[in-house]
Amino acid sequence: MDGRHIFLGGNTPEGFFSYYDNALNNKKDRRLFILKGGPGVGKSSFVKEIAEVFSGKGYSIEYLHCSGDGDSLDGITIPKLKVAIIDGTAPHMVDPKVPGAFDEIINLGLYLDEEKLIPYKNEIMKANETKTKLYKNAYKYLKAARIIDEDSVAAYVDCMNMKTLNEIVNHIIKRTMLVEKEGIGTIRKIFASAITPDGSVSYIDSLIEGTKIIELKGETVVSKKILEKVCEEVVVNGYDVEACYCPMYPDKIEHLIIPELKISIVSLNKYHNCKQKATMEIDVDKVIDKEALSEYCPTISKNTQMFEQLLERASEKINIAKELHKKTEK
Repeated sequence: MDGRHIFLGGNTPEGFFSYYDNALNNKKDRRLFILKGGPGVGKSSFVKEIAEVFSGKGYSIEYLHCSGDGDSLDGITIPKLKVAIIDGTAPHMVDPKVPGAFDEIINLGLYLDEEKLIPYKNEIMKANETKTKLYKNAYKYLKAARIIDEDSVAAYVDCMNMKTLNEIVNHIIKRTMLVEKEGIGTIRKIFASAITPDGSVSYIDSLIEGTKIIELKGETVVSKKILEKVCEEVVVNGYDVEACYCPMYPDKIEHLIIPELKISIVSLNKYHNCKQKATMEIDVDKVIDKEALSEYCPTISKNTQMFEQLLERASEKINIAKELHKKTEK
C-alpha cells in the first residue's frame, strides 16, 4: 500500500494509549465517519475497500494501522478531502462530537445475525476474558521495561552538557525556519512506530518521503530533549507540526515533521531506522560527557538486556491476544 502509514493508538507502559482525536488535524470543514460493531463485522475490510476506491481516483491515502494486528487497519484519512474513516470501538473508543454536522456513526453491527452467534456466546466471552488478561500482562511487562529504562535515562541526563544541547537546538532552528509567521502553530500527535505482535514496527520512512531529512544520531534520550525544544520553538513561530511520539514514553517526541517546510527531524536507533538519505546528520552524543558516563556503562548494559527481554515478553503476549481476537472474528 503506497501512501502514508501511521498508528493513532499504541501499546504502552500506561496501557493502550490513544491519539485518535488527531485523525484529522484540521478541526474545521472536515468529515469523520466512525465505524462501530464487534469483531468480525468487517470494519478493516470496509476501510481497505474504500481506500482502494479513492486511491484509484488519484487521492493520497493515510493508513491508520492497528498496533494489535499488523494485518488490520483501524482506519484511513483522505487529507485532500479532509475526511477520516476510523474504527471507534474499544480500546480506541471514539464518539461523535457534532453528530450529523461533522461526525457520523456507521454501525456495521446492524448486519450481524445475532441468532447464529448465540451458540458461541460462552466461547466468545471466554476468549475476550483471556485476551484482556493477556493485554494486562503485556502492559505490566512494558511498565517494568520502562522502569528499568528510566534508570538508564537518569544516568544519561546526569552526564548531559545542556549548553551543547541548546547549541544543537539553535543550529536546527536556524537551518529549518525561513521566516517567523503570525499566530501559533498546531501539533498533530501521532505514532510512527508501535509495539506489536511482531515486535517494534516503524513506518517513519512513509512519513518523511519527499522531505529534507535531519538525522539525530546517538542516544535517543538526548534526541527527545532536542526534539521537545525544537517543537516548542517551531510551533511558537507559527508552523503546524506532526509530532511522532514514542510508544514507551507516549508524552515524548521521537520524530518531528514540519509539513509546510517539507522538513523532517528524525531520531535513529535500533528500533526504528531510516532508509532515506539525510540532508543533514547531527551527532547528538557530543552532548554526553563520555568520561562521566563510563561509570554508568555496566549498569546501562545490564538494563538494556533486561529491557529487551521484557519488550520481547510483551510482544509475545500481544501476539497470543491477536490469535484469540482472530478466533473471535471468525
